[in-house]
Amino acid sequence: MKKRSWTIASMVSDGGVPTPDWLKPVALVTSCRPNPQAGQSAALTTSEPSHNQSQKSPAPGSVAQRSTDSPTPEPKLDHSELITVTARKSKACPACRKQKIRCIMENDVPPCKSCAEKGRFCSPNKTLQTIVQDQAIWNKRIERHISRLEAAFNETRGQLSLPPRVFIDVGETADEDAKARDTEVSDEDLDAIDSDMAIPTADGLASAPIRSLYAVTMLRSLHEEENADIQSSGIVFQPDFISKGVINLAAAERLAKSYLTRLDHYFYGHLEKYPDFASIRKTSTVLALSVCTVAALHDPLGSDLYDKLSRELQSLVAKLIFRPRLGLEEIRSLCIGSYWLPDMTWMLSGLGIRKAISLQYPKAHLDQPNTDHTGFLHSQLWLFIYLCNEHVSILQGVPPTGVTRDFVKWQQHMASPFATDADLRCVSHIDLLLILSRARELYGLDMTKPIPQMLIPQLREFSTQVDRWAATWSHELPRNKCLGDFPSEAVRLQYHFAKFYLCSHAFRGLHTNEESGVSLSHELEDIAACAITTAFAVLDTLLESDELKAGLVGVPHYFHTMYAFVAVFLLKVSTRYTQHVNVDRQLVIQTIRKVVDVFASSPCARQHLVHRITRGLKEILDRCVAEHNAANGLSSSNGGNGGALYDESLKHDHDHAAGVANLTMSDSLEPLDQEIFDFWSSLPPSWLIDYSAM
Repeated sequence: MKKRSWTIASMVSDGGVPTPDWLKPVALVTSCRPNPQAGQSAALTTSEPSHNQSQKSPAPGSVAQRSTDSPTPEPKLDHSELITVTARKSKACPACRKQKIRCIMENDVPPCKSCAEKGRFCSPNKTLQTIVQDQAIWNKRIERHISRLEAAFNETRGQLSLPPRVFIDVGETADEDAKARDTEVSDEDLDAIDSDMAIPTADGLASAPIRSLYAVTMLRSLHEEENADIQSSGIVFQPDFISKGVINLAAAERLAKSYLTRLDHYFYGHLEKYPDFASIRKTSTVLALSVCTVAALHDPLGSDLYDKLSRELQSLVAKLIFRPRLGLEEIRSLCIGSYWLPDMTWMLSGLGIRKAISLQYPKAHLDQPNTDHTGFLHSQLWLFIYLCNEHVSILQGVPPTGVTRDFVKWQQHMASPFATDADLRCVSHIDLLLILSRARELYGLDMTKPIPQMLIPQLREFSTQVDRWAATWSHELPRNKCLGDFPSEAVRLQYHFAKFYLCSHAFRGLHTNEESGVSLSHELEDIAACAITTAFAVLDTLLESDELKAGLVGVPHYFHTMYAFVAVFLLKVSTRYTQHVNVDRQLVIQTIRKVVDVFASSPCARQHLVHRITRGLKEILDRCVAEHNAANGLSSSNGGNGGALYDESLKHDHDHAAGVANLTMSDSLEPLDQEIFDFWSSLPPSWLIDYSAM
């Protein structure tokens, strides 16, 4: 029979079995409690019967029988005593304890004699009491350090004339830590399949293929355990751009007030529920930052603020890319940026589409009008995402990203009881963009190829559809209390935009005067003439409408880009494509000069497209006048103001001169010289245009 160790032998009672380790503290604590039946309880806890004896019923009158019949409940254990009172401390190292030999240490400091002789690592185990004491000492030390840091932080803020920061207490910290554990991505989530999609929960045969993969691999979607409440709210990041000192609170409140009182009406009143900056800030950090950034861009004194805010916005948006789920206000923020910020529109639009699809916004839109108000808000944002996406596609000549016409049903959206006049304004523009998207789908994006003869009738049909659109919507939009007649004036302007965009297809594949190639088809001559007429109509509409002039700093960058597109078109067609069409050059110069004056009278930040277009077109026009006067032997004073580039006789002689190639302004328009006709479609995704270099 194997010899028992001294530890087991010392714990065995007469006729008993060794007491388990997890019962030692209970036995010691129970025996320390005052009890009238102390002797009986001690006997009961220190000496347990054997397994066979425990199955027998206690004899009448025994201690066990009296303890079970007694109505008095046993006293509850104090868990603090379980921590402070422990069993016999074991000072032996693991190696000696395993070999059951005596562990001898000098002054209780490792290594022991046996480990030192054999060259083993010696590290005695700490008892529970030692661990708790060490942890308490460490906690107190950290608390002292944090208190000193808080005092130093507030002292620094005082030297900067800033109010002291009120730090949260321990209870609030615990709540925030619990919330953070619920929202942060765990290591298990990082091993999940890379999918932001909120997969439908249908378990039938007709389900998404990824659902079967989840069933086979036991991997789960990142969204299945997300908090659903975040879909109707926003995300607050701490510290935000105010706490970090990007701008101060007073500047942020001023910018937010400017946005809420004026700019938001051009955004169809999406933020009308927010009374001030504080309400936006506590709802969504990204939304507050987007609002301030857009407002700074439209502020004549906001150039420096815009540089700081735009960098901070790019940094914050980068954090949203791999975040599994975004709130409603984050999607709205991406739309705001794509709507107004030309240097970010490409990335913000694409990110907004992907995140909206992952949150099932298209489904909410297609379920209209049979959803609640939250579903309607999702549908509203989905329509606006489509609008911004089509803007990017038209302006840059690229395919649309992730949104097709099959997922746009604006009639169902307007049937909802939550629809307003602002929604009517939005869907009027979307209805027009649907026509242009069909034309883009038919004719493609290659501007170097002429339109096939067989597709010319369809181009006329698209033009007719735009005419019907204008007749339908010109009197549908009511007057806006803040923008006046801008909604109806915008319908007229967008009609000319769309008409010009369609008719400009007639110039695809044409070569300049210096090149030999395809000439304008006879079937397209009337369409080309319509393009020139509508180009003048775009600029004349701006010059004649007070509402459009007042909204020049406020409308989305889509408007400014189309203005620039029209101006460049007229300059190029009147100088470099005269063998195809005949355009009054003097009228072109005079009209564009007036437009430049209107742009110059619109105050904004130096980064705004209005400022850049003004500077660029003015330099081009000045060079154009100087080159023409030099070519005709005139002094620069004859065209100094640009009002009369040359007199009518000179114009007539110039139009019929054999040396028309000398008047192509090749140097002044060289930055605009592209192999394809549609200049703006070839811009890079960053959309950073420096008009000062033109």
